Amino acid sequence: MEEGKVALENAAEEGSAMAQYYLGRLLMEDRKGLPKDPILARYWMKKAMEQGFPMAVDYWKEIWGE
Repeated sequence: MEEGKVALENAAEEGSAMAQYYLGRLLMEDRKGLPKDPILARYWMKKAMEQGFPMAVDYWKEIWGE
């Protein structure tokens, strides 16, 4: 799992909206061995949402509104 986590984090940092979305979801929901971190989850979800990633936009509205 550690290799997958590192790959996901790297892709998110490189600007992949999909990676940012999935990293945000994992951090928000305490899944796949990642500790829950709502602040970091919101950071990554916002990055994906700002790029217009549809699933991130929907999730943002569901969790944080607007």
